[in-house]
Amino acid sequence: LLLGYIIEKICNMPYDQAVAKRITSKIGLNNTYYGGPIDIKKRESVSYKYATGNWKKEKETDLSIHGGAGSMVSTPSDMVRFTEALFSYRLVSKHGVNSMKTMVDGYGMGLFPFDHGAYGHDGRIEEFYSALRYFPNEKLCVAYITNGIIYPRKDIVDAVLKICFNEPFVAPFSTTINVRTEDLDKYIGKYSSSQMPIVVTCTKESNKLLLETSGAVFEAEPIGNHYFMHFATGYFFEFFPEKNELLIKETVNIYYLKRSK
Repeated sequence: LLLGYIIEKICNMPYDQAVAKRITSKIGLNNTYYGGPIDIKKRESVSYKYATGNWKKEKETDLSIHGGAGSMVSTPSDMVRFTEALFSYRLVSKHGVNSMKTMVDGYGMGLFPFDHGAYGHDGRIEEFYSALRYFPNEKLCVAYITNGIIYPRKDIVDAVLKICFNEPFVAPFSTTINVRTEDLDKYIGKYSSSQMPIVVTCTKESNKLLLETSGAVFEAEPIGNHYFMHFATGYFFEFFPEKNELLIKETVNIYYLKRSK
C-alpha cells in the first residue's frame, strides 16, 4: 500500500493510471485493470467462502480501497504475459529483475523463492486467491486464480507442478481410502506449537480418527496417505509420524505442530 502511494508521488498521477501507462498498455494486458465495485455485467465475479458445509457469498467491498495492496483484477493468461515480459526485461532492466530475485530472510522485492528454482508470489483479497510461479530454466509459468477455495492453495499448486515435472502424484479424493484401527495408532498423541497457543489431541474410536482442540471434538476422514480432512470446516490434517509432526492446513494458512514425547 505504501509503495503504491510512493508511485503516485513519483509519477504525479493516480496509481491506476501509472499501472496502465507503465505496464498494462505497454505489454497489451487487456484483461488487467484497477478494480472497483464488482460488476457481474462486465463478467466479474463475486467471491465465496466455504463454512459449515456450505458455500456462502463473501461480503463484497470496493476493490479500489486496497490500492497497491490488492486492487488489481487480472486473468491467468494476463498474469503469464506479465511474467514473461518481466523476465525478458521489457518492464524493468535486468539489474532490476535481479534485485527482485535477491532474497533477504526469504523475501525479495516482489518475488519469493520456490522449489525447482522458481520465483513467484501469492495473493489473497476477500476470498479471491491467486498464485504465480515462474521457472527461468524451463521458461515455464504457472498462474492460478480462484474466487472460492476449500482445498489448500499450496496443495493445488504443488499438484500442478508435480504433473509439470513428471513427479509422482495421486489426486485426492480419487480413490477410497480404507483405514484400519491399527493404522491410526501412529497418529495418536498430543500436538502443540511453540509459536501459537494451539493444542490438538488425537485419539481414535474404532477406525475413526478423532481430533480435539479447544474443547471441541470432530472426526477427520482420510483422503490420502497420512492425510485427513474435516469436511464441515474445511480443515486439513497432514501427519508426518516419523517426525512426530502435524500440519494443520486452511486455504492459505499452515500451522506446524509437534507431538509431545
